[in-house]
Amino acid sequence: MSITLTNAELAEIRSAISELLPDSGYIITVSNAPDGQGGQTETFGTSNAIACRIDPRVITDLKSGELIAGGAAQPFHTFMLTLPYSATITTDHRFLLDGTQYSVKSVDKDKSWTASVRCFVERI
Repeated sequence: MSITLTNAELAEIRSAISELLPDSGYIITVSNAPDGQGGQTETFGTSNAIACRIDPRVITDLKSGELIAGGAAQPFHTFMLTLPYSATITTDHRFLLDGTQYSVKSVDKDKSWTASVRCFVERI
């Protein structure tokens, strides 16, 4: 059985999701430029404020209590960042929310119906 959404139904879903994005943050672009001594200097640029929601991503080993991802203990805590469907973000970006920067680890894409953009991010 195949389910098909009309453009109006998809717009309604996107509108409903937008009401579930209570925070506002910034997508940060990172550019590298030579520092004249063989290294690189990072330069940061921000976008306009964008609605978002961030939730902790907690997967723990029941025995040790450690955060587990990919079958290995992880030293950092990861979060699920949800943005409006029209947001453009890649793993080359960072995200700024309430003074905290997050590194974008992965972005879900290539979906049949894009109702939101979701990213795994890690606090820097």
